[in-house]
Amino acid sequence: MPIKGDSWFDEDGKLDFEEIQEDTSWAADMAGVAQRRTTNKLLKQQQKEREAARRSYQALKDCPYCGAKLPKVGVEICMHCRKELAWVERTPCKPGTEGQVRKQLKKSEAIRVQRLRAEKQRELERKEKFQEELAGNVFGWVVALLIYGLGLPFALCLTVYAIVWLVQLL
Repeated sequence: MPIKGDSWFDEDGKLDFEEIQEDTSWAADMAGVAQRRTTNKLLKQQQKEREAARRSYQALKDCPYCGAKLPKVGVEICMHCRKELAWVERTPCKPGTEGQVRKQLKKSEAIRVQRLRAEKQRELERKEKFQEELAGNVFGWVVALLIYGLGLPFALCLTVYAIVWLVQLL
């Protein structure tokens, strides 16, 4: 039984090709939406895989002689230039330079720790500044509400009291 108002036939009982085209076009659009959703999902997955591969490649260590990427930590000979390697922690170096590399690693670690401490201090200062600004804004809103709600004489008295209170805080 056809749905009234949505039929592929016109009043004379003949096929209404425009109606058929609209319905099939809508069905094709829905299939296209599903296909685009699947395609976008696959593209996102491929992007994640590329990012993971890029990160893993960047994590590989460089040969101190030729600069080529070493396949893993601890290899004794570079497969590209065939030179012997020494390792300090997870850092490749030329044999005999281990002491210099240790000093450099300690220095870079100290710089990293100093940078983290400075960043943490800046974050604490930002939080304190925000809290001070918030307190100032709350005070301003309270004064404005009092002026509006309770009248000017009471608000002036309260404002003077608040100014005295703020001066004592400083």
